[in-house]
Amino acid sequence: MSAVDSIPPGYLPMRVKLAEAGPIVVWCSDDDRDFDDPFFDETIQRCMRRPFNRAFMPQTPIESLLDFARSRDCRPPDAFIFHMSRCGSTLLAQMFTTLANTRVISEAPAIDQVLYADRRVPGLSAQTHIDWLRAIVLSYGASARSPFTRHVVKLDAWHIERLPLIERAFPEVPWVFLFRHPLEVLVSNLALRAASTIPGVASHGVPGVDLIAALNMPTEQYLALILQHNMQTALRFRSRPRGMYVNYADLPEAALPAILEHFGMSLTAAEIDRMLAKAVRNAKQPTTAFIPDARQKQEMANTDARQLSTDLLMPAFEELQSICWRSP
Repeated sequence: MSAVDSIPPGYLPMRVKLAEAGPIVVWCSDDDRDFDDPFFDETIQRCMRRPFNRAFMPQTPIESLLDFARSRDCRPPDAFIFHMSRCGSTLLAQMFTTLANTRVISEAPAIDQVLYADRRVPGLSAQTHIDWLRAIVLSYGASARSPFTRHVVKLDAWHIERLPLIERAFPEVPWVFLFRHPLEVLVSNLALRAASTIPGVASHGVPGVDLIAALNMPTEQYLALILQHNMQTALRFRSRPRGMYVNYADLPEAALPAILEHFGMSLTAAEIDRMLAKAVRNAKQPTTAFIPDARQKQEMANTDARQLSTDLLMPAFEELQSICWRSP
């Protein structure tokens, strides 16, 4: 029996572990669940509450992903969602979860681990890296039930720097980059610091800033440099034909039809109504109503945050504004 044959229907990659013999994929049953939580790991945590799932987690060499993607009729992604951080990407992804037969994968750790495998696997060839990435993303399009009609993948904020690799793996897939007024994003990150923004915790950081400098830097400044890097990186890809830039201020209603058209998705009026109804809930806390907070965030900003936003972030934001989608 091959490694792929040992993976029952309904299992998907949970993590990718690096081992001396090569990367190992750890699989988990999806328990026939819809991935409608704000983040991939939240659904996985619910799956792992079952003792059986904790006891039976198949592990296979990463090379087996290629066979899995070929043999399980995996649907390629229909769209990628990139973002600068805290700017509506979770909202947009949650809106897609309202559509029937749609798989939405939101910030899956295994995708991140494969995207940066070249930093951890000596001698990894460019083609092998592309093959691994294509296989890990395709694996999330496998269904134990009827085939999916749509497959949407939301990526982490720093993944925009890996767009060339992603486009080599999926050259035909359209993508959107979401951004927001940088002072509001900076205030949001200061109020609730993500582990990915803490120096030494994440496997990535700010180019040109070593760990010692990052640790000695004021929090506002380090976060501002991260946001500047995300926006400036996105601007480098403005000429990509598959890309679309959208301001958070145009979500959800104004930009949704244009985003759907860009993604090649033709929906019924009832489906669009369901998507918009989802937008009235808090994307990260779906049991609570969404309350617009742009003005509150602007008022909460301290002096340092305001100055950093003006000096470091507004130039890139204004440039993004100049190329983003605008309402007719």
